[in-house]
Amino acid sequence: MPNIRIDRDVYETLQKGAEPFVDTPNTVLRRLLGLDSSAKDGASEHSASKAKNGRRGTRSRAAATPNSEPAAGGRPRRRQRAPGRTRGRRAPSHEILPESDYIVPLLQVLAKKGGSAHAREVVDEVGKRLSARLTSLDKERLASGGIRWQNRIQFVRLRLAEEGLIERNTRRGVWALTDAGMAKASEVA
Repeated sequence: MPNIRIDRDVYETLQKGAEPFVDTPNTVLRRLLGLDSSAKDGASEHSASKAKNGRRGTRSRAAATPNSEPAAGGRPRRRQRAPGRTRGRRAPSHEILPESDYIVPLLQVLAKKGGSAHAREVVDEVGKRLSARLTSLDKERLASGGIRWQNRIQFVRLRLAEEGLIERNTRRGVWALTDAGMAKASEVA
């Protein structure tokens, strides 16, 4: 499979159009380009290559999805949704607050709290700061049970950790800025 290099802004645009834990860059590109989504993607090709090398791929694509569980005979079966939860479609990116809009409030809240705080405190404070800008879709409960904007802020935190602005290895449930994160927070204050 060929590898490609893309600019950071292109990658961020792909991320905005992706459903976390479901999409790959390939599936997002296929959707944007209007290509057949039933064609093999990287995961299917990986299974095929394992089969060629004499190792049998035992997990089907459906078995790996979060809403399935093995039934008798090893075939996946769909779980029943909890009452009141609907199987949501991906929210159109133009109808929800962009992830980039969470960055400054997140950095500012952590800086205000001395550089580290419990995740719940940070999420609540960022929610207060963004409350006037959050859309009804942002406030919607997801099939997973979480609230969309709270879920998105978790992904923003992860991306900031990848950029070296938030510590990766802190006590469970604690978010902390790195020195670079503190410097960035003072720039945007």
